[in-house]
Amino acid sequence: MKCMIRAYLALGLLSILTTACVGESIVDDISTELTITDPGSPGTRLEIRKRFRFSHDPALARGVYFEEARLQVIEPFDVDLSVIHRVEVFAIHPVDGPVLVAVGEGFEPGENFALAEIVYEEDLREFAGDDSRITFSFFLEASAWARPFPAEGVTLLAAASIGIDI
Repeated sequence: MKCMIRAYLALGLLSILTTACVGESIVDDISTELTITDPGSPGTRLEIRKRFRFSHDPALARGVYFEEARLQVIEPFDVDLSVIHRVEVFAIHPVDGPVLVAVGEGFEPGENFALAEIVYEEDLREFAGDDSRITFSFFLEASAWARPFPAEGVTLLAAASIGIDI
């Protein structure tokens, strides 16, 4: 009986210790507004760079990963994502330069919210600088079929959920 009690106590202690070592995962939601006022001629790609700070130092995390990327038209209200042909998102590596991480395309008329395809499923920690920031470059291409482009331009909300394993 004493051996069984010791075994249960040992298993309980082992359970507590392994739980403490596993850590936790949090989600950083990042977002930015991207405004296209002049799309240029069909096929022209507009680049907008943005920097984001993680809530936790990526150097101290076990991993940092994209969980979801989203696009939404926020202005004007009567325009949908079909005015955009393609959105490409690149993470800027401090040494190696840009790496494609997400793509959005094939937007249908009436669709003003869409998920982008995450094409880079690796750890993002290597893209973060010493200041816990990461730079993304957004390349937007207007649709050749969505003419005329709204005179006031189009503002998109680009957002992502990034999981941080700490």
